[in-house]
Amino acid sequence: MNTPQENKLTMYLVVQNFLAANVSLTATLPAFAAGVTRFNSELSQLQALALGSDAETKGLTADKAAKKETMARLTGDISSLLRAYAMVEGDKVLETAAATTYSDVIRARDTEAPDLAERIQQQASGPLAALADYGITIAETTALGNAIAAFRAVVAAPRVVIASGAVSTQDLEAAFAKVDAELTILDRLNAFFRTANTSFFQGYESARVIVDAAANHSTTPEASVPA
Repeated sequence: MNTPQENKLTMYLVVQNFLAANVSLTATLPAFAAGVTRFNSELSQLQALALGSDAETKGLTADKAAKKETMARLTGDISSLLRAYAMVEGDKVLETAAATTYSDVIRARDTEAPDLAERIQQQASGPLAALADYGITIAETTALGNAIAAFRAVVAAPRVVIASGAVSTQDLEAAFAKVDAELTILDRLNAFFRTANTSFFQGYESARVIVDAAANHSTTPEASVPA
């Protein structure tokens, strides 16, 4: 990648982290939540291409570990809350079925870990209406679903790189264009939060600023201003 692309990728990651920290809020606008899922998917594909060299593959491994930790933490938290609900309700079957811990997911093979997490997500989706009092809502199950998808994408990334061979300039440019397209949709949808949640609106706008580390100045993408 060239320097402008590296700067843009850094911005993507800042946006991704900001959105992950506000998943409960973004879930209030289904179109925005769906756009976040698409953005994360395209960003994962871009990272797979960008990490094509042997040296950069180390970064991919670190990214995989981070995404697995996120998935494991969300799984463990939901599992714990779900088991508390089951104990109160006297549902021994659910209590047993939901017995998946953070450590279980972390220690599982990469191909098995997302299946463990997905089972907990499915268990929590059943009695979802009754689980709100226990801290489990659609926002939490959606966050877990996104974490599962992100981990599966990064697990597949090395195979994508190997199968594709050398990454061409055109491949990277196309991948950046796809991420930009999804962000443009989020930029437009962010207009909803201008009055609904000013803090989120401004935080998203700030995250969208591209910082030129070499020149020590920032650039706001044209698409970040809702039309």
